[in-house]
Amino acid sequence: MRQSETQRRLDAILARHGVQPVGSGYIDCICPPEEAKALLEEVQSAGISVSDYSLWQYVPSPEETGRGMGGPCCRYWAGWYSEMDVLRSWQGVAELETFLNTAKERLQCALSPGFWLTVPEPWQYLP
Repeated sequence: MRQSETQRRLDAILARHGVQPVGSGYIDCICPPEEAKALLEEVQSAGISVSDYSLWQYVPSPEETGRGMGGPCCRYWAGWYSEMDVLRSWQGVAELETFLNTAKERLQCALSPGFWLTVPEPWQYLP
């Protein structure tokens, strides 16, 4: 399937910020927390919106056990992501930052948001 210019732009934005979509779609696009604000600005400028976000634990070593339900190996750094059982409706950057800080303190682990991007149904992520 041929990619549109907007989809190619979105894929470049994701790669630039070290974002890893889980599977072949654009839900659970796991983003390093320090990249989230810049990523969201670029995604919005590309005309893409966020509907929800999930929460993922970054586990730095393949030998370590995560607190969540498991997930993919990280393609940008050593380690992997473990899905926490959390899905929240998107309320904006301020709510995201507050929630991440609260969850990080409570769980005592490195957390990353997984953004659910609103894109046309047939789009497939092609890394």
